[in-house]
Amino acid sequence: MSRLDRDILRFLLVGVGSNVANFLGYFLLLYIHVPVFAAAICGYALGLLCSYHFSRTWVFGRRFDVDVVGGGRFLLVHAVGGVGMTGITTALVDGLILHYAVGWVFGAGFAACSNFVGLRWLVFRPTTAPRE
Repeated sequence: MSRLDRDILRFLLVGVGSNVANFLGYFLLLYIHVPVFAAAICGYALGLLCSYHFSRTWVFGRRFDVDVVGGGRFLLVHAVGGVGMTGITTALVDGLILHYAVGWVFGAGFAACSNFVGLRWLVFRPTTAPRE
């Protein structure tokens, strides 16, 4: 398996795990009667934290220090993916009148590709020594 293939597989696994963390955080906060808006934000933040941690320590095969610049780039990459996903989903569902699930799949596909490329070449560039 090539390094790129391994990185993509790990990225997908971290994405699934981060979404599970997002949903569980959201669900548990709703269970204890936290308002939906706050629970959604907290769940999303938990998913982002999981994604950031495992992307920097496991996906890209190197350990990256936590810093403000890297964290800002991480958020920027995910914002671009999120805006693109929302735009594509909306255009396909409202503009082309496709089923909402089909629109979501295309939007999520864009976000996954955009996030992987941005994380690999903008946030977690292989500029440090390999992990021990």
